[in-house]
Amino acid sequence: EGGEKGWMWQQWDGKPLPGAVDTAEKKEGKASFRMGIPGTDGGRYMAKEIAVSDPRQDHVLSFWLKVDGVPERAARVALSVPNHGFLNGGDLVRTGGTEGWKLYRFPVTATELHGARKVTVFFYADHVGSGRVWIDDLAFDPGSLGSDQASKRAAPGAAGAAGSLRLVR
Repeated sequence: EGGEKGWMWQQWDGKPLPGAVDTAEKKEGKASFRMGIPGTDGGRYMAKEIAVSDPRQDHVLSFWLKVDGVPERAARVALSVPNHGFLNGGDLVRTGGTEGWKLYRFPVTATELHGARKVTVFFYADHVGSGRVWIDDLAFDPGSLGSDQASKRAAPGAAGAAGSLRLVR
């Protein structure tokens, strides 16, 4: 419920937030985050560091994305595990075009966490000046894709589980 609070972008390089909180277009809650800065060249990212309470447990990364007018494969999502690089060797999602809200869910095993107490999720817009990417209801919850908690967590309209992180106001 904190908007862009706790998120990272290239603010260290003096770049502005690569979009805005959007209360009109959202999947759940009161708002989503819309990436896109018309007239801007190059790529940008939003990243969220997430605490892992028990790295001995499997987890599920879930979030909703919507794209509008995004160049092919220019919207990307990756998950970084400290000292072990990106899960799956790079991007978990690579999309573009125009598509309504879509739920993405990825299992992350305890083995893949390597004992890490945090992970970082990156949302990239490789052509931030072309099209828009909406992000909503980001969560990293203990469980597996078949577990009750993870299934309830990702159900449309479901309330967030304890410990989940949401990009809404």
